[in-house]
Amino acid sequence: MMTPWTKTRRTGQALSHLLLGTALCAALAGCGGEDNAEPTSEATESSDAPTASAPTPTPTPEAEEPAALDLVTTSGRDLTAVTAKGESTGNESLDGKLIIAERGCMHLTSRTGPPTLLVFPAGATLDADRKPTMVVDGKRYPVGSRLSLTGETMQLTADEAKRASPCVARGDVFRIAAIS
Repeated sequence: MMTPWTKTRRTGQALSHLLLGTALCAALAGCGGEDNAEPTSEATESSDAPTASAPTPTPTPEAEEPAALDLVTTSGRDLTAVTAKGESTGNESLDGKLIIAERGCMHLTSRTGPPTLLVFPAGATLDADRKPTMVVDGKRYPVGSRLSLTGETMQLTADEAKRASPCVARGDVFRIAAIS
């Protein structure tokens, strides 16, 4: 049997549940979601309490960007040289003989190890009218010349290796900063 007290208690429970559900919905709507929601006046007021903020990302020093590689080819002969935009800042040394290696690509060979694929500075050209010659900054380096290079050994990313195709690195890859 339902007494007036039971009826009041059930109505109070229903009202409590309704208020609790409304508060929960409001909290979820305020926390979750829309990027275009207007901030409430409580959120815009300043207080002495510390607030959490997202950490500011710190830039990584000298983040290495992949070299923008290009190919220089000749017409009439299947010769290819790889070039890179930007300057090499490396100071490694490499000595050897300029050769045409696999697939007509310019390499440097030394007494030890496989030939090194060379990455010339942007603007380098190939002259194949007579003896194949690399032209860098107006200076001519015919195939067979002994070269002393300054630059840096580099690892090609998968994307760079695709851009360097048909040239393939069987040994090291050396990005030239200077030739002497």
